[in-house]
Amino acid sequence: GLERHARTHLDTLLLGVFLGVSIPLVFYSVVVVIGDRDIHDSPRWPVGWVYFRMAFLVTWQLGLWALNLHLFEALRINHVLIFDLDPRSALRPNTAFLAAALCFLAVFLAFTLFLVNLSTLGDPGDPGGDSDAARALAELGPFAWAGGRSAFFWPDALVGGLAAAALLPLPLACWRTRRWLFRQLGRMAAVPLRPADWPLFFLADQLCSHVRTLHDLLLLACLAATGPRGEGAALWG
Repeated sequence: GLERHARTHLDTLLLGVFLGVSIPLVFYSVVVVIGDRDIHDSPRWPVGWVYFRMAFLVTWQLGLWALNLHLFEALRINHVLIFDLDPRSALRPNTAFLAAALCFLAVFLAFTLFLVNLSTLGDPGDPGGDSDAARALAELGPFAWAGGRSAFFWPDALVGGLAAAALLPLPLACWRTRRWLFRQLGRMAAVPLRPADWPLFFLADQLCSHVRTLHDLLLLACLAATGPRGEGAALWG
């Protein structure tokens, strides 16, 4: 009805805003990473890249799922019936696109702030910072507050924020869908004691696509303990 159309228009507006803000951040990040070799020489860069690769893979899959939902709806394919999903908790295409765009904005905003912050730190014996291009942006008023923090403050904030949005049991951020996911994960843990139905098989197949993401989580834990070359927690300073 009218309420549904109004909600769709609002989601479209927010989608445009999120993507519009993200595009300049993407261009800036690409220019700094490709054009400034000092970034690649920093021992902090490989660790930071693991953070953002992990977050971007999750965002990419969410965007592909939103595209799938749009195609299902356009072709009148009842995927809820096919995959035996709960119609009360199934995401609509506009909601999935909005969630993917918000995650995309969060990833590239954190990536930009990471580059700015990296430019103010410098390595031992090189107090000038890791990137001339990022240092120039750090001198601008809107980004001046981003520097001078611990090396991985912004990547940690990104991963922590995404994890909180996904796991906190609050009636926000697609709560019905997340509650269904929590129930299915609990049922999946009990599969040796009970038969697996089609939704569990479908969910397990999706989790298999995140083997790389789970591997990156383990890698970050190891890097936090030892550092890429054994520097330990000093690298996080």
